[in-house]
Amino acid sequence: MAMSWHLYDLTNERGDSLLQEWIQQERLSKRDLGQLALKLDMLTLVGPGLPPKLLAGPIHKHIYKLIVC
Repeated sequence: MAMSWHLYDLTNERGDSLLQEWIQQERLSKRDLGQLALKLDMLTLVGPGLPPKLLAGPIHKHIYKLIVC
């Protein structure tokens, strides 16, 4: 059985998703949103074993940064 990884989203003081705020501020296209969702799904399934140039880190202990360009 494959192990899945837990992803966490930071929230502001009101409890709003900072990722969702970023998506709205950047006005991501449907195509970009689809690519982001695909990368997040891949990260959930594979964890830090993602192919090169998709994940940076660890940037602090067990914290990684998803490369979204």
